[in-house]
Amino acid sequence: MADYDVIVIGAGCGGITAGALLARQGRKVLVLEQSERVGGCCSTFEKEGYHFDVGASIVEVIHPIRMAFQELGTSFEEEVDLVLCDPIYSYIFEDGSRINYPLSLEGTAEVISRISPEDGRQWYRLADYFADMMRQTIETFFTNPCNGMLDMAKMGLRNPRMLKFLPLFFRSYQDVILKYFKNEVVQQTMSFQSFYCGLPPELAPGFIALIPYSEHEGIWYPRGGMIQIPRAF
Repeated sequence: MADYDVIVIGAGCGGITAGALLARQGRKVLVLEQSERVGGCCSTFEKEGYHFDVGASIVEVIHPIRMAFQELGTSFEEEVDLVLCDPIYSYIFEDGSRINYPLSLEGTAEVISRISPEDGRQWYRLADYFADMMRQTIETFFTNPCNGMLDMAKMGLRNPRMLKFLPLFFRSYQDVILKYFKNEVVQQTMSFQSFYCGLPPELAPGFIALIPYSEHEGIWYPRGGMIQIPRAF
C-alpha cells in the first residue's frame, strides 16, 4: 500500500468531509469504507426504480455545510441541486383536517392566528428568542470542536451571550412549548420535532425547541437523494 499522510476510516459525511478538506490542504488522503455506498446514514439506495434515503432525509441548518464547501473552493448550491421546501410541514389530524405551515415566519403567524390569535403573537416571541440562539450557536458551537463538557464550558466563556440560553438545558421541550402556546392544536404542531432525538416532548431537552424556529430558516431536499451530499464531497 502506498504511503498516506492521513487515513480516514469511514466515508460517512464526517469522514468524507474531513478527507476532502485535508486533501484540499495538500495532504495525501485515503478514505476507507466498508459499505458499497458513501454517506453512512446520509445515503440513498435504489430499488425497482425508486430511491430511498436510509437515514437523513432533509437538510437543515445549512450554514456549516456551506462553510465546508467554501473551504473546498466551491459552493453547496453549485455541487448539489437543492429543492427548497415550502410549505415546510403539512399536519394531518385524525378528523382529516390539515394545517400547512409555510416557510415564512409571517405566513406561519397567519396560520396560527386563525387557530389562536394569542398564539399567533406568541409565535413571533418564540421566533425572536430562538433566532438569537441560532446566531449564537452557529458562531460558537458549529465552528469549533466540541468533544466534551470542558469544550462546551470554554465556548460559553468565549461567548457569554450563550449563557442566557442555559435554562433550556434544565427544562423539557414540552415546558418550553407550553410557555409560549396555549392552544392544544398549536402545541401539537410545535412539539412533534422531539422525535429527532428519539424522545417524547416531556423528556426531550428544552433546547430542542429551537427546531420549530430553525426550520423556517430553510429546509432543503437534494434532488436525487441525500447521497448527493457525500458524493459531492
